[in-house]
Amino acid sequence: IILITSPLVVSRYFSTVISFISDFLWKVQGGMLALATRNMRKNRFSSSRLTALLMLGMMLSFVSIIIPTSLVEYQIENTNYSVGADIYISNLDINNQTLLDLAEVEGIQSRTEIARAGVNLYSDDNLGYRGDINQYEFMGVNTTTFAKNAYWRDSYAEKDLGEIVSKIKNNTVGISNKQLNALGIKQGDKVPNLPSGISNVEVAVTFNYFPNLVSYEPIDYGDYISAWRIEFLAQIDFVKSFANISESYSTGVYLKLKDGANKTRVDELLIKNFEDYDGVQIRSVNAELFNIQDADEFKIILSSFQSMLIITVLISIIAVSYFTFITLSERNKEIGTFRAIGMVKNQIFVLLIVEAMIMLVSGIVFGALTGWFISSYFFYIISNPGVGGIIPPQTLYIPWRLTIGFLGTMFLSTGIAAGFPAQKVASKQTGNVLRAE
Repeated sequence: IILITSPLVVSRYFSTVISFISDFLWKVQGGMLALATRNMRKNRFSSSRLTALLMLGMMLSFVSIIIPTSLVEYQIENTNYSVGADIYISNLDINNQTLLDLAEVEGIQSRTEIARAGVNLYSDDNLGYRGDINQYEFMGVNTTTFAKNAYWRDSYAEKDLGEIVSKIKNNTVGISNKQLNALGIKQGDKVPNLPSGISNVEVAVTFNYFPNLVSYEPIDYGDYISAWRIEFLAQIDFVKSFANISESYSTGVYLKLKDGANKTRVDELLIKNFEDYDGVQIRSVNAELFNIQDADEFKIILSSFQSMLIITVLISIIAVSYFTFITLSERNKEIGTFRAIGMVKNQIFVLLIVEAMIMLVSGIVFGALTGWFISSYFFYIISNPGVGGIIPPQTLYIPWRLTIGFLGTMFLSTGIAAGFPAQKVASKQTGNVLRAE
């Protein structure tokens, strides 16, 4: 709907806006810009149609730039978020042998141990009712080394990772804001329904998202909040105390690689060193990103948007050239009058180019705003928990270098496209133009 109606709205009201600007400029200073807007006002139907067409082209172009770039950036963020660090080795007990195997891998800068435990609040044959929380999931971290090795973005919380982890003690935990709300308590309150023998555990810190921990957002339906699991950040020794009472328990390690390390070689060495360990799983950001970007579906999406961008640019250039030629051909009498009152060829050429640039800038501005709105709404829909939701939410990413380069190319190419017919018309002799009329 937006794709269709927005160019129609611009086509309908562009002439009104240009009339207002023309009157204002004519009263304030006059000059070439005022004369250009006055001419556009006189030829409002053709200028409005061209601006609307340019807007449509720019809108599709910006969508073709923003959406695929944002999808690529999100794949990078989401992969880092789900892994939690450069490399995550799960189901691995940290002992002398595993430490020796890790030390043999060149390229590893540092490591930190983590532990995970899941506690069911109800038995399998006595699950809670709708909206009831059925499970607590704990991720235990080494509060001394975790922040130096884990993946983090400032948008995930109001505090930085080091400050969050520093508040985690043996009797305190962290939790996402929305899951805290679903739990029905506030920061500083005690966590309810903990296993017997474990009590007086306080929520000390909150965040919006936490890599490799917060995997969903509860949905508020008004009369109840849908949240079947609550995910806590805790101190590693606290989580290890759940080893004998939890339904699921594992330990693992986060690895941070050195700058400039051969990531593919590190992955190969880790797989080789731990291939004989039962149940050990190795997740590497480098390997997973390669698999995603090498997938046929991913390539098809990117190539489709690239093709659409090329097509819309070509259509915009052809449209500017065609409309400029047709419009100027219909303005022989007007241009002949300008020549008769003393305007030279270069002045008329500049005047026609100024008109074309005003329409181009207007089309770019309207098209960019509409393209930004369409892209934002698209990502809002796929990130909304009520619609399906993705964690962390998809955000809009604007590649400024690519965008500025694209705009420069558009200005140059459309300027040339408008310049040829403008030069041809401006070069006509006054007598020839008026006789043709």
